[in-house]
Amino acid sequence: MFKFENILIAIGIALIAITASFSLYAGYNQASAVSKWDKIISIEIKKRGPAPGVHKKANIGSVDTNGLVDREAVQGASIALLEIPAIDRRFDVLEGATWLNLAKGPVHLSDSALVGSGGTTVVSAHRTMYGAPFRNLDKLAAGDTINIYTKKALFTYRVVGLKSVNPSDMSDITREGKPRLILSTCDPVFSAKQRLLVIGELANAVSLR
Repeated sequence: MFKFENILIAIGIALIAITASFSLYAGYNQASAVSKWDKIISIEIKKRGPAPGVHKKANIGSVDTNGLVDREAVQGASIALLEIPAIDRRFDVLEGATWLNLAKGPVHLSDSALVGSGGTTVVSAHRTMYGAPFRNLDKLAAGDTINIYTKKALFTYRVVGLKSVNPSDMSDITREGKPRLILSTCDPVFSAKQRLLVIGELANAVSLR
């Protein structure tokens, strides 16, 4: 007959195996999706020709995004490629903050503004589970850039600040005003007590078509 200690060990091993499998699942999905985005972006840029000023500095809040916003946002669909140079990470972004979508990587909160449009766009992801895509989000600092590619355009945001808030605090999220981006995750690591927000403002937008 198994001892109680052996049962606990078996449960622990099972949990570790399950966690590892989820991380592998997330990693595989991300690698596959990012590869597809690279092909899409490459094709669009070749059709358009070189796009001067992709990383050109612009007056924050003055960028005209008329006609560049992709308004197709089907639940569960891949809607963007998120690029965070400061931590050397690139992610596929899915529409909708469901459990399954979050298990695959970052998600766009459907109640927030569309990428590149007026108001605040919110992208959220896990910090400790499913590959922990936003584990090092606290390494970002004011002045860092965050790029989001859609099928229509490249939007470059410049970080203006980081803050930790209560999970129920939605005061930084608005559907109106100048285009902003918030990357959101749990804070601190291994806790859901607070939410870490990395806040960026649109600095540049370039059509890929």
